[in-house]
Amino acid sequence: MFQKVFNDILSNLEYENIPFEVVTENGKSVIRIDCEDKIGKIIFDDTAKREAK
Repeated sequence: MFQKVFNDILSNLEYENIPFEVVTENGKSVIRIDCEDKIGKIIFDDTAKREAK
């Protein structure tokens, strides 16, 4: 599921012709999106799922 969500985001960025790059920061996958005057980041951190209370 995690990989599917990641790939779907990348596919959508490519389809919309939005400039981006995938990098690693502190061991986490990061999608850096060029938003003209700013850079947006989507950080993927594969962590354990919390239990519902």
